[in-house]
Amino acid sequence: MTKALEDAETENDYVCGAQLFPGDNPHSNSVVVRESVSCASQIEVSYYSSPRTAFQPCCIHCGKFEDLVASTDDYLNGYKERYKVVRPLCQSCKDIGKEPVCWGVNNVSRKRKH
Repeated sequence: MTKALEDAETENDYVCGAQLFPGDNPHSNSVVVRESVSCASQIEVSYYSSPRTAFQPCCIHCGKFEDLVASTDDYLNGYKERYKVVRPLCQSCKDIGKEPVCWGVNNVSRKRKH
């Protein structure tokens, strides 16, 4: 299958949102490609949570691998205190006002005063 994907990459002019393999290709029924995804779409959650492969972290908004805001950065730590999952964000997206994608609100237990 890897060879088929490499061939598709070199032999086809892929346009964002189109089919990966032409309909007559034997792999067209064995590889699922979401055709509604566009270049403006966020990186899919499955990229970050693949149980088989640990992919290199990338910005959830633009897909850049470099210039990611450090996981120890105070900006991201504020989100990490409130959420269980905070996806990577690059400095460029942060600079234009995009926020990290987060979910799973942390339950903060409050200590009672006696």
